[in-house]
Amino acid sequence: MRVFVDLDVLLDALQQRAPHYDSSYQSLEILTNSVNDLFVSLHSVATLYYFLNKHAGKEKAEEGISWLMTHFQIARCTKQEIWNSIDRGYPDFEDGIVAEEARLESCEVILTRNVKDYKLSPVPALSPEEFLAKS
Repeated sequence: MRVFVDLDVLLDALQQRAPHYDSSYQSLEILTNSVNDLFVSLHSVATLYYFLNKHAGKEKAEEGISWLMTHFQIARCTKQEIWNSIDRGYPDFEDGIVAEEARLESCEVILTRNVKDYKLSPVPALSPEEFLAKS
């Protein structure tokens, strides 16, 4: 399965953010412990490092990024995906980029807490709770 994981799920799991920690962590456990192609945005890597460093320090931030790079691929993004994210009328620009990157990588699903922001996405979105219910 090809799955694009949105930044909010990663932050919930790696920062143990309540009340979303359990479902996000369990979803990532299932995905990383089975044969899947997992994708994240390049901007998610930088943002994740920033928040982990800010809240837990440099060592934890580097551990988080090392874990991420062990399990995930960086999604491709061209100028066209940026234009598509503008032209297709996504309610959130960043989520539009994620949707277009997921399309480019032929992902089957986007794992996110912001399912409502992906109504226009060519790739269906599931919350961690919805993903766990289907697993």
